[in-house]
Amino acid sequence: MEKERDGCIERCCGIDVQQKPITACTITPKGKAIRTFRPMTDELLEFVNRLKEIGVTHVATESANVYWKPLYNLL
Repeated sequence: MEKERDGCIERCCGIDVQQKPITACTITPKGKAIRTFRPMTDELLEFVNRLKEIGVTHVATESANVYWKPLYNLL
């Protein structure tokens, strides 16, 4: 169940999707983490699994062209 405190989402991720690289920032009660990775299936799957592990409930993306589609399908 998603936890909100004072109208804020506790675990979220913002992703800037480009052809290369993809940059993601996750925010949890433990802090903020920024990661850059290539848009390859193995790295996308690893990233999506990590979001699940840390309990991310909301994701926002900013994307150029159609590069968001593979990540969207995995999420």
